[in-house]
Amino acid sequence: MEDMIWTDELAVGVEAFDFEHREMITLLNRVNHLLAMGRKEEILEHALHAFINYTRFHFTHAEGILERFSWGGLDDHRGEHEKLLAQVTEYYQRCKKGDIELSDEELYFLKHWLIDHIRDTDVKYKDFLADKAF
Repeated sequence: MEDMIWTDELAVGVEAFDFEHREMITLLNRVNHLLAMGRKEEILEHALHAFINYTRFHFTHAEGILERFSWGGLDDHRGEHEKLLAQVTEYYQRCKKGDIELSDEELYFLKHWLIDHIRDTDVKYKDFLADKAF
């Protein structure tokens, strides 16, 4: 599977969020590389776990800023975050227990969820936060 590539199309105009989104892409690319090399144990112990933790950090950070400025779309946005974290955490736990194997399909889902979320959902707060100082 090809690596995800950051483009300016994904920029939401908040430097910290754009940095965090690039980092999430880097972490998923790491999972992709390890999966291609068949290093599934390393994915579980390090790469996928790092992605989950960093994603949780980013979601908390973004939601905190949006809450601070009383963005009207926060509840729906938070719901999307919670749903993804629940899905990826369940997947991670099932892989750790040996119930399922790591797969290209799950990685494909994560990559496309992230890109679609940034491009279609995060962009909704772009104009709202444009004139905010934080």
